[in-house]
Amino acid sequence: DPSGGGGSGGRIAVTYSALDAQYRVRFHGTPGRGGFTNNWDSRRSLAAEMGTLYLSDNRMLGPVLSGEQFRDVWLYMGTSSWSVGSLVVSNCALTIAQKGFRLTVTNSVRVDRQASLGIGTPDAGTNCPRVDIGQNLVLTNGGRFYVYAGGTNAAGPNYGAWVGVTGTIGIAASSWLYPLCHGTNGGAVFFRAGGLVVSANGGINADGKGFNNSRGPGKGTTAGSGWEGGGAYGGNGGEGYDHLAGGSRSYGSAAVPLLAGSGGGTWPSGQPRARGGHGGGVIRMLVTNSVVLNGTLSANGGTPVYASGGGAGGAIYVQCKVFSGTGGALLAEGANASPNGISVGGGGGGGRVSIAYTNVTGPSTIRVSVRPGQGFSFVSPYDRRVAQIGTAFFPTTNIIPWVWNNFHGRLVIPGFTSWAPASLTLTNTTITLPDGFNLNV
Repeated sequence: DPSGGGGSGGRIAVTYSALDAQYRVRFHGTPGRGGFTNNWDSRRSLAAEMGTLYLSDNRMLGPVLSGEQFRDVWLYMGTSSWSVGSLVVSNCALTIAQKGFRLTVTNSVRVDRQASLGIGTPDAGTNCPRVDIGQNLVLTNGGRFYVYAGGTNAAGPNYGAWVGVTGTIGIAASSWLYPLCHGTNGGAVFFRAGGLVVSANGGINADGKGFNNSRGPGKGTTAGSGWEGGGAYGGNGGEGYDHLAGGSRSYGSAAVPLLAGSGGGTWPSGQPRARGGHGGGVIRMLVTNSVVLNGTLSANGGTPVYASGGGAGGAIYVQCKVFSGTGGALLAEGANASPNGISVGGGGGGGRVSIAYTNVTGPSTIRVSVRPGQGFSFVSPYDRRVAQIGTAFFPTTNIIPWVWNNFHGRLVIPGFTSWAPASLTLTNTTITLPDGFNLNV
């Protein structure tokens, strides 16, 4: 296994005025392997990056992209849009990185056979990409779909990228959807769909895809002596070992969590690999019909390196008519701090989960966790200097029969101020009830 750094992919540019109908050209920009690998959802920080491809227009794109026609390239074109009747991506890997690009598909999109399709770029500024699909978005057989949000501000839409699917977003086993926030601005991807079905062993992954390290409203504090503070969001970030880097404060809404998790503090030691963990990203879904969650929605905080603070958990915000599932998981956990000898930085605070359903079918076995990351251990886990647990919001008490199993969070239900069950059993559960709550068993 190589321990040095791999070389990045290069640059290819093809300009043309006419295109032969029988052209057969493949474009590859695969980076070299090194001590760190790039799995397409990194922040371009340590691993070698894939190369770039420029084409004069979109005529080399067609309704079927296959046979490694494109492999590991950031694709730029002399046009900002592409409309196609249907789209199948199979055995290819490309990201359309043109700023502000708009992809319109009249029928369905299918990403299949270990293929990767992306849209947007981490350095898009406020040029937000948009995808509109007239029927279904299907990720299957290891297919992956990446969406990079641009920045946003209060004067514009409160999202950095748009994906609209008239039909259903279907995610099969071993297939994943990756929404990435803008790392410094926090702009997030907004998905709107008719339905969402997530199969076991597949899902939506926004882990470490929120604010960059040392960024965000609750960024981890830095004292300059090592052992930096953890990032915050639904729960406070934890203090570092020497108490000089205090814990950051929670922010945002429990009911409508639209913001990303903040990054952990980075030790400014001259150690080139030291960095705080990135905050968890945002999974924002407006589903007009039903959500069936048998897989995983995850927005965990990112792991730090070398005496720095953990990233905070991010946001999972799902609006739907009917919510159901078996064996699925909703995760927005803070990241553990990175150790330096026997001392550590602060853990990342827990994130926020909100499932705004009209009806819920059950009983369900979905796991919910907004646990904080572990950092330096103070007197007890309830010490305010320790990273704090995040929030889990539900609109009604219909959820109650199953939140007590594999549930870790601060429960928020409007009007739920007392409860008198005949008996109560907690299984693998850490639950915090609101201040003043009256529980009689």
